[in-house]
Amino acid sequence: MASSKLFLGNLPELSGHIIQYLRNDLQTLHSCVLVNRFFCRITTPILWEDPFSVKCRKGNRYNFLDIYLSYFNDDDKTSLKEFGIEIHSLVKPLFNYPNFIKTLNIFRVTLHVNNLINSFDNATPSTNAKFTFASMLEESFTIYSKNIHRGIYSICILLLKLFINSDASLNNFYMSTEDSLGIALLEKMPELYAMISDNAKLISNVKNISLMPMLQLNMTSQLFVISLPSLISSIRHLSICDDTNVSFVRNLIQSQTQLLSLSFCKVKRIDLLDHFKYCFNTLTLIKFEHCDFRKVLSFDGLRNLTNLKSLHFDKCFGVTTQFLQPLLDIPTPLKIKSLKVIGWFSGLDLLLQKIGSHLKHLELYLIDDSERDASFESIISFCDQIKFLDLSNFEIHNITQLYRLITHFSKHLRYLTIRNEKITPMDNCSRKRSSIVNSMIFKGLGQILPVSLEYFSLDLEINPDDFKVLLDNCQHVKLKKLLVRNDNFVFIDKTFSMLKEFVEIKRVKYLAYELSTLFNPEHPKYQNSEKLASQIQPFVKLRKYDDLILTISDFD
Repeated sequence: MASSKLFLGNLPELSGHIIQYLRNDLQTLHSCVLVNRFFCRITTPILWEDPFSVKCRKGNRYNFLDIYLSYFNDDDKTSLKEFGIEIHSLVKPLFNYPNFIKTLNIFRVTLHVNNLINSFDNATPSTNAKFTFASMLEESFTIYSKNIHRGIYSICILLLKLFINSDASLNNFYMSTEDSLGIALLEKMPELYAMISDNAKLISNVKNISLMPMLQLNMTSQLFVISLPSLISSIRHLSICDDTNVSFVRNLIQSQTQLLSLSFCKVKRIDLLDHFKYCFNTLTLIKFEHCDFRKVLSFDGLRNLTNLKSLHFDKCFGVTTQFLQPLLDIPTPLKIKSLKVIGWFSGLDLLLQKIGSHLKHLELYLIDDSERDASFESIISFCDQIKFLDLSNFEIHNITQLYRLITHFSKHLRYLTIRNEKITPMDNCSRKRSSIVNSMIFKGLGQILPVSLEYFSLDLEINPDDFKVLLDNCQHVKLKKLLVRNDNFVFIDKTFSMLKEFVEIKRVKYLAYELSTLFNPEHPKYQNSEKLASQIQPFVKLRKYDDLILTISDFD
C-alpha cells in the first residue's frame, strides 16, 4: 500500500528523501524522470544542478546547451549566426532549466561552448590552426583559432546573462584552471566578472569557491576577486591558488564565519599560516597542494588548528619536524580522522603518534625510504582504528611491514587501495625491483585480507600467475567493490579470464577493470578487453574505474 501511494505521488516528503539519496546516481535519476509527472518534477532540478560536469565527447552534437540556447532572445540568436550557430525553434521547455543550476565552473563552460561551436561544420574549416586543452585527456575537443576565442567569449556572456535573468543562485563557483589555454580564455572575460559583481545574488549563497591566481587575471577580474568579501559571507569550502595578495586572502578568510575547509595550492608566503587564527573555531580541514614552505620562518599559526579533523599534504616542500612542531605542541588531543601525505615529508612518525588513536582514514605515498619505514612502524604501534587505507610506493623491505599493517587492522579495515606507482622516473633497475614488489604483494596479501573488507582497489603491474594466487587466497572475503587497474599490457586475456572466474564465484557486486591510461585505446588488445568485459556483465555490475574509485576526500 505504501509503495502504491508513493508512486501516485501521495508521499512527497518520502519521495523527496529518496531522490536526495539517489542524487549521485545519475542513471537511476534519469529513470526516475520516467516514472510519473511527480517524480519528473522533483528529479529534473537535481539533474540540471551541474550540467557542465558532463564530459565533452567528440561527435556529441545534441546536448544540454541546445536547451539553454533555446531561451536566448532573437537578438542573441542572430548574433550567434556569426559563429555558424543556427538555433532552430524548439518546443517550449517544460521547466525553467537555467534556474536549476547550482554549480558554475567557468573553465568547463568554455569547454562545452568550444565543442558546441566545433560541432557546426561551417564554424570549423579544416584550414584553421588547432589548439587543445591538454589537461583534460579523457575528453574530446579541439579549438580552432579563427574567431573561436571571440565566439566562446560571446556565448559564455550570453549564458551568464541567462542564469542571472532566470534568478539562479549558485552553491559552487569555480574559476580556476591549470590549462594554459583555459587561463588565456578566462583572463579575457572581464565583462563576465563585472556582470557577476553587478548581480551578486547569483553568488551570494555560494558554499564552495575556487579562485585563480591574481597574476593570471586582468584588472577588472582582480577587482571582482578582491570584492568577494563584501559579496559572499556563506563560504564553507575555499580553494586558493595564490599568495600574491596577502591582504585579500586575509580579508576573505576573516569575512567568513562558516568556513570549514581551506585548500592552498602553490603558495609559499611567510605569513600565510597566520591567517588560520581567523577561522580556528570552524575550520576542520586543511589541504596543501604543491606548496613550498622552505622559506617560511614561523609556523606558529598551526597552533590555532585545534579543531582539525582532516589534513592533506600533496607534493609539498619544506614539511619538516619544525613545521609540524606547533601541531605537536597543542596540549589538547588533536582529533584528526583523515590524513593524506604524498611526496617528501619529515617527522610524519611523530604526527602519527600524536593523532594515531583518532585516525580512521589514511593515504600515504612517501618517497624517502627511512621516513616510510618509520611511519609504517608508527602506524602499527599507534593507529588501531583505520578503516580506509590507501598505500603507494613500496620497496622490497616494506612488504613485511605491509603484511603487518593489514593484519593489524583486521577488525576495522573496510576500504583498501594498493598501488605501486612512482612519482619519479624509473630506470631499468627500478622497474625490476618494482616487478618483484608487485609479485610479493600478490603472493602474500590475499590470505591476510580481513573479512570486514568490502572495497578493494589494485593499481599494479599484473603478472597473471601472481594474480591467480591473490584471487585464490582471498576466497574468505565478501567484496562489494573490486577495482583493478593493470599496468601490464601482456597476457591481458589471461588476466581478464581469471578475474571473470573470480567474480562468478564470489558474486562481487561492482567491478571496475581498466588498463593503464598510457595504453592506446585504439590498440587491438585494448579493444579485445572491451569485448571480454561484456562477458562478465551477467555476473557483476560493471562500472568505469573513475566512477567507482574512492579517495580519502570522500570521507572528509
